[in-house]
Amino acid sequence: MIPPVLAASAASAGISAVQALASKLSSDETSSSGGTGSTGSSGSSGSTGSTKRNDKLGQTEFLSLLVAQLQNQDPLNPMDSADFSAQLAQFSSLEQLTQINGKLDNLGKDDPSTTPAFDPVGLLGRDITANGSAVVVASGDASALEYTLADAGVVTVDVVNASGKVIGTAELGQTAAGTHKLDLDDVSKFADLGDGDYSVVVKVASGGKPATTVKTQITGTVSGVDLTTDPPTIRVGGLDIPLGDVREVRAPAANA
Repeated sequence: MIPPVLAASAASAGISAVQALASKLSSDETSSSGGTGSTGSSGSSGSTGSTKRNDKLGQTEFLSLLVAQLQNQDPLNPMDSADFSAQLAQFSSLEQLTQINGKLDNLGKDDPSTTPAFDPVGLLGRDITANGSAVVVASGDASALEYTLADAGVVTVDVVNASGKVIGTAELGQTAAGTHKLDLDDVSKFADLGDGDYSVVVKVASGGKPATTVKTQITGTVSGVDLTTDPPTIRVGGLDIPLGDVREVRAPAANA
């Protein structure tokens, strides 16, 4: 057994070292918080401007508990040195795990050099479905859209030009529930649209209820990728589609 005098001396030295470390950590936390101890010329305590601490045990709290344990131990029956070493090892492991978790949480954030989860170049030649309502007319040929109806109803289509002006509305009539393809070339009112960029608004009215807008999707084969934009954009026909709008990627259909 360790003599009481040596045990007390060792405990006192341990307490001093741990207290110094706890003080250092507390000082670092105060500095990182921007010194929110006051709220300006009024001299108030700043409690109203500070954020509420969470319930997680931090480094300072851990060391404070360890100091309290050392201060309140029985000098004649001091804490076993093996227990003391084990607690310090646990603290070290906790600190390392905290740092690792922080690095994992921040992995890829605000780092322009980080590569995306997948290489968009791999989409070249693949068929995709993406959210969007854009239509491009080139040489008199309009790109197509898809839309899905949950219930049958009367469908109407508004075509908007690049200036945001509605240039025409057409009623497609009663349409069954399900997924449908919309090709403006097949709508007589829009068969002679001039070349350019347009957007389409599809609405459906069913059951005597007011018409509601239906989400539309762009489908086609990826013919190009622009990596200079953020996020990258892919080229489908004459449309540039942000990578984040892509909802489905399919292998190209095999040639018959």
